[in-house]
Amino acid sequence: MVELRHELPDGSHHIDWLLARDPDGREPLVSFRLERPLLELWEACGVGKMVNAQRIQDHRPKYLKYEGPISRNRGHVRRVSSGTVERVKADDHPCGVVLRLTWRWSGGEPCHPVRVHLRPETHDQWLIERLESA
Repeated sequence: MVELRHELPDGSHHIDWLLARDPDGREPLVSFRLERPLLELWEACGVGKMVNAQRIQDHRPKYLKYEGPISRNRGHVRRVSSGTVERVKADDHPCGVVLRLTWRWSGGEPCHPVRVHLRPETHDQWLIERLESA
């Protein structure tokens, strides 16, 4: 997985949170738009914090490693964090999926693993809830 800060030509920005479907990262990436990086949102709030995520079109696998300009004058992206994602069996969360996230800020030390519950509210609106420690 990777979080990319997407700077748009109008000066605005958002985070693209991209999740690989396969260990080799060859299939299209499950993609969400966030207001801010997940770690930043959770640093102050901790367990139980819920974050809104907008499900967006799948991204090409190259974005797991890419930083730079985006074609057709759509701005540029810069990696904020990267790491691994693992699906966790969780009988107590029948709707959505529970994931174990292990990542690091770009250029930084690894962060403690976090478990999250990712569930759809509508087709393109999802909630990400931070669970107890992984």
